Amino acid sequence: NEVGFPSSYNTGLRGGKAAYLLLKRSGYKVERWSEAPQELPRSPSGVLLIIAEPRRWPETDEGNALRKFVAAGGTLLLAGAASESFAPQVHVKRGMYRPVDTKCEPAAPADVTRGGTITMDGALAWDKSDISQTVHYACDKEAVVVGYRAGRGKILWWASARPLTNAGITEARNLDLLVNSVGDARRILWDEYFYGSAPGPWSYAASKALKWGGLDCAVLAAFILLTFARRSGPLM
Repeated sequence: NEVGFPSSYNTGLRGGKAAYLLLKRSGYKVERWSEAPQELPRSPSGVLLIIAEPRRWPETDEGNALRKFVAAGGTLLLAGAASESFAPQVHVKRGMYRPVDTKCEPAAPADVTRGGTITMDGALAWDKSDISQTVHYACDKEAVVVGYRAGRGKILWWASARPLTNAGITEARNLDLLVNSVGDARRILWDEYFYGSAPGPWSYAASKALKWGGLDCAVLAAFILLTFARRSGPLM
């Protein structure tokens, strides 16, 4: 049973620690972000903020700060979030339910879709698009990965965070989706703020089982990195 949420501290199936460690060990400058959006960099060109399946919606001032971040040149990867409070021009609906092994196909050639078929679960889908919004992936004609410009920045929306979870990152080409979505970002901020009170590294390691799970995730990340490096060359 996959419970929890994709915090970079979480070693459970739905956690995001393996992806976080993978990015760090691949040479990306990645860090946990537990501050309010108002504290985001004022000059965010080259900065990517990952908000994956947040547990609450932003307050008005927080949402405004996220919009300013993107408008000033930042990139926002918004995974599994339905509220337009996070970003402008977000149009999300509840579509057909997708089991965890549902395959989603590229809808158009782009850097994001270079890896080919991915898997994505959940029931969220993009409701509509305009000329400025590109559908990158679709499942049964429902858009599940969408990208578009906003001001000087960019927004990438995933219908589910599963491709970057500990369980999902090993499936199909989900790792490629994550790496291609990161692109040439010089700094990656993994949001912990919208999970409520910012979790500490020991909040998920209170039991021996989860402490061993942390070791498992480290081994998993190393294995994924080795596999990806053999297939595509070193990541820089």
